Amino acid sequence: MTQQPLIRPVLETERAQAAGLATRAFMGEAFMFGMAGNDPLDRYLAAHQIYSSEPWDDTAIMMGAFLDDLLVGIVRGSSVGHCTLCRTIDPQHPPADEARRKDWEFWVGVRDVHARHGEHGWISRMAVEPQAQGSGVGSLLIESIMDELGARGSGAVYLEALRERSGFYEKHGFRSIDEVPEPWADLSYLMVREV
Repeated sequence: MTQQPLIRPVLETERAQAAGLATRAFMGEAFMFGMAGNDPLDRYLAAHQIYSSEPWDDTAIMMGAFLDDLLVGIVRGSSVGHCTLCRTIDPQHPPADEARRKDWEFWVGVRDVHARHGEHGWISRMAVEPQAQGSGVGSLLIESIMDELGARGSGAVYLEALRERSGFYEKHGFRSIDEVPEPWADLSYLMVREV
């Protein structure tokens, strides 16, 4: 990579840019095909509905990789004892919107897996612009969020990774500790690393 991106917190005023990046990064993933079908516009719309409607969590840390003012990667983390997922997913009340309901089904299952393990932090929404994938942005982001989480306390930090992504996280010190139900794609793992 010729130009190193600047890694800094994403501001709430930049959330639309972050949602757009997540939409582009995830619309081609197997789970989006399972949720929204083969039509790329249907997948784009479903992904946009999911990522743009997600409430902002002031207790979470969202880090971004910026080239000048262009956001090319994001990652969100919750410190140990403050997992956004475990605090916010209501397993009794599914969203009315179909795309968000399908996403909710996955996260309810993930929440159940989290509950089988001890107190933890959580990493989610790790996304890099498709054209920038493989450039090292993801590695910068994962280490930056782990540093930020470590500054807020010690303990286990979880993330969920599709089987084909688990090797990336293993290179960054994560290990698989459980399987995560994946209704819309292949197998996912719950992975952990200590801070």
